[in-house]
Amino acid sequence: MSRTLEHLTVVELAGPRTEWCGKLFSQAGARVVLVEPPGGAETRRYGPWFQGRRDGESSLHFWHYNTDKESAVLDLTAGD
Repeated sequence: MSRTLEHLTVVELAGPRTEWCGKLFSQAGARVVLVEPPGGAETRRYGPWFQGRRDGESSLHFWHYNTDKESAVLDLTAGD
């Protein structure tokens, strides 16, 4: 795929509705920063699972949609 968007940085707020779009941006060359809540994105709990391990690091769904992205944790519910 073309790297035509390599001059862009995209901030993606983690969620099942945003992952595909972020994947397309990253495949087109953009730097994509995935912002997850504490405890990880909801889709880390989606199967299928790598080697049957049901944990936040083994979701094949999450791996598929979030490769080539950077990740950061941000608690948007915290006060000051």
